[in-house]
Amino acid sequence: MKLADGKPILEEGLVTRKTTKNEPETVILIAARNGVAEIVEKILEVVPVATHDVNAENKNALLLAVENRQPHIYKLLLERNTLNKDSVFLVVDNEVCDEVLPSKIVLPRCNDKGKTPEDLFIENHKKLVTKGREWLSSSSQSYSVLAGIIATVSFATSSSVPGGLKEGIGTPNLERQLVFHLFAISSLIALSFSITALVAFLAILTSRHQESDFGKDLPRKFFVGLTSLFVSIVAILISFCAGNLLQTKDNILRYVEFPVYLAACLPIAYFAVVHFPLYFDLTLATFTTVPRRSFDVVL
Repeated sequence: MKLADGKPILEEGLVTRKTTKNEPETVILIAARNGVAEIVEKILEVVPVATHDVNAENKNALLLAVENRQPHIYKLLLERNTLNKDSVFLVVDNEVCDEVLPSKIVLPRCNDKGKTPEDLFIENHKKLVTKGREWLSSSSQSYSVLAGIIATVSFATSSSVPGGLKEGIGTPNLERQLVFHLFAISSLIALSFSITALVAFLAILTSRHQESDFGKDLPRKFFVGLTSLFVSIVAILISFCAGNLLQTKDNILRYVEFPVYLAACLPIAYFAVVHFPLYFDLTLATFTTVPRRSFDVVL
């Protein structure tokens, strides 16, 4: 493969190629830096050893992809059956130094300033952690109040028996009605999931909110809380409609109430539409290994 000026940049069979400061980077390094997955994939198909190419700072395609926030390139290299994958993922740049003890025990890698990757991550994400903590706390407080209200209403609903009990027996008078069973089940579901949502949001509020918690722990808790809250809202509205239908089963106005029931579903639809982007991001953060890119690259 050659650059535009005709200079060779990669030869098949070469284990690694390191460019100097005066030389341009190889094509795979430029493509990885700019997030052009098609070029990276094509080069690896033709010349698999290109994964070992490094620039003047000893950075390979993987390090450049991570440095420039190209998660799809990282995922491509992670899933692809490259040659000596371990060596590719263990490459470090020129700023890394290893301190070796007399027993040959290698300490955690650090840069030339003595900072480990964890130290740099914490230092560079202080503002993001602060904003994330504030947003999670305020959102969890609001949602926990709503979950508490639904839990209170659903508890009172689940303990009531529409139509009363049979005298001397204690069984519900409407136990043979399908709508009655729908009312009882939906009330129990609303109670269970509202309590689950309340516990999840309280767990977020009482969390330490450390940098490591924002990786998987807090998104999972928020995902469980938001899902449970949505299910409890749906269940409590179904319970309301079923209970109201039992009270008006012999009333001529019962057919007029169906449009009212449909109108009662509007809050659910609005809640789902407003929170769909957040729910989508939470799903990706919870169930994916490599995060998606949050911006578009301008070449």
